[in-house]
Amino acid sequence: MSENSEALNSILNRLKRLEIQLKPLTSQLQKILLSSTLSMEESRILEDIRRHLSNMEGELSKILGFNPSLSDQQQPKGVMEGYIRGPPVIIRCKNWEDFRSQAAGCEAASFLYKAEDKTFQVDALKNGRVYTFSGPVPSDVTLLKAWLVRTLNIEESKVMEGVLAIG
Repeated sequence: MSENSEALNSILNRLKRLEIQLKPLTSQLQKILLSSTLSMEESRILEDIRRHLSNMEGELSKILGFNPSLSDQQQPKGVMEGYIRGPPVIIRCKNWEDFRSQAAGCEAASFLYKAEDKTFQVDALKNGRVYTFSGPVPSDVTLLKAWLVRTLNIEESKVMEGVLAIG
């Protein structure tokens, strides 16, 4: 695994932990907003929260090359090409044939081989949806990648070992 991949995985894992930590806070914030009228001081604090979150979103968008004020056609090409606002729907398929038919021609795919239990997970991004399947697999990862390319009708360069995930 390259240094960049390790760094990106580290960032992704930290963001996942942060998301878990923020869920109770967002729930608490929602209860406060639904339960009462806010005082002037509480409104000021709420505006500070909104401003901080907006600044964080803006910084991340600049780093990733996405400007929410631009239309999709005006977005810079590159890292964020094909970016879809909001998280994609995740569809967990229990049956391989369902996964294969839904994910055929996908934009990107990833797989994770779990040697200890001889299973794999494969995720495919298609039209803003992430299709995922977990199940038994052949033990050769190279064979698995070639099989996914053929089975999903996707270019080999678009299949990577790892996990496709949002949030």
